[in-house]
Amino acid sequence: MGIITLMINYNIQLSSMSFGGSVSAMISSIKANQNLRQKRTYFDKNQHEAILKKERKALVFKSLNPEAREKLKRRIARLKREKKRKYYKVYGLTGLITVLFFLFIYTILKYAFF
Repeated sequence: MGIITLMINYNIQLSSMSFGGSVSAMISSIKANQNLRQKRTYFDKNQHEAILKKERKALVFKSLNPEAREKLKRRIARLKREKKRKYYKVYGLTGLITVLFFLFIYTILKYAFF
């Protein structure tokens, strides 16, 4: 038996089963994907050569003079302090409101049932 006759017999057997349509569709999808995989080229030679020919520019890093560097450090430190203060204010106020809320509920329940 050749491969073609086995495939024909296989397709006939699949079509006699209740799931033959979906299985044969999956098989044909797998075969189509295999064919695409074999035909695919991963590098286009023209683009690859063009990339290699481009001149690569060196990175230029700007340097700060000592005065500007100190000024920047002070500014970063100030912003960090302000952020920390804001954090303390927000969470402190939230904690205070939570404590006051529970004290309020406690006093209401204390006088309501006793």
